[in-house]
Amino acid sequence: RSSLRSFFIAVAKHGEVVGCAAVCERRNQQEAELRRLAVDPTLRRRGLGRALVAAIEEHCLARGVSYLHATTIEPVSTRGSGSASLSPGLSLYLALKFEVESEHVEHG
Repeated sequence: RSSLRSFFIAVAKHGEVVGCAAVCERRNQQEAELRRLAVDPTLRRRGLGRALVAAIEEHCLARGVSYLHATTIEPVSTRGSGSASLSPGLSLYLALKFEVESEHVEHG
């Protein structure tokens, strides 16, 4: 079993990076944090985000990680009617069965 430390993966289309994700060790070698998941907005909802998360999960499992945290800096967005909707990142994490541990909103 090799140490996780950090891992980065990217997806390219016609030589251009259209999606990426990074993961790093958290408190110990059994926990990791999924960071910087990004997909080109024009290519969302095509499975790229799911594929990136799946690759990160596979990499982590092979290294003995049993708990994967995911963070997003995207706030809950609002639509014109004033009703709230989930950000694309949070929507993806929830669809992949991640659970919300805490919420922190910065105002400024």
